Amino acid sequence: MIQIFAASQRLGPIWLVLRRAALAVLLFLTITAVALVIDGLTNTREPSDFGLVLGNKVHPDGTLSVALRSRVEHAAALYQAGLVGHLLVSGATGREGHDEAKSMRKALLALGIPDAAITVDSEGWDTRASARNAATFANQKGFGSVTVITNYYHISRSKLACQQGGLRIVRGSAPIRFHPDNLRSVPRDAIGWWIYFLRIK
Repeated sequence: MIQIFAASQRLGPIWLVLRRAALAVLLFLTITAVALVIDGLTNTREPSDFGLVLGNKVHPDGTLSVALRSRVEHAAALYQAGLVGHLLVSGATGREGHDEAKSMRKALLALGIPDAAITVDSEGWDTRASARNAATFANQKGFGSVTVITNYYHISRSKLACQQGGLRIVRGSAPIRFHPDNLRSVPRDAIGWWIYFLRIK
């Protein structure tokens, strides 16, 4: 018992440093999360050449998840308001077996968006891949500006990925929708933003 007490006394300063470091990291990530939420909830009203609609889960029965449905409906509203001139829907085939991009196209058509205004990217395996593909698409079309359309907590990381991918003018717009899952999504994207910023992934 005496030996354990002595060991804890020796480790005391180390544990104090580690605890302070952990608190500093937690504070840093909290500040990042707050900044991301503010940015994500500040929707642009400036028009862009095209909107990049990022994919999300499609259920086994083919219906869009609530998050993806809200993105698609928001994208349709932006197009109908003249705030984006074209829509690039980007996603991949998830574990449920559905192509997210094609599912988004189908939903947009049902919302009255003309087929000629929709381009499908089925190789958007993650946010960075979607951003790279969007940059290639923009170069091919001669587009200079993009509005990223995703959930508010995901806006900042998506805009960063697009900028790193070579897109010059990047804006963001998100449906104002809150869900209990956001309690996990916001801190996850705060960490993800730094991973992208430092180009760790």
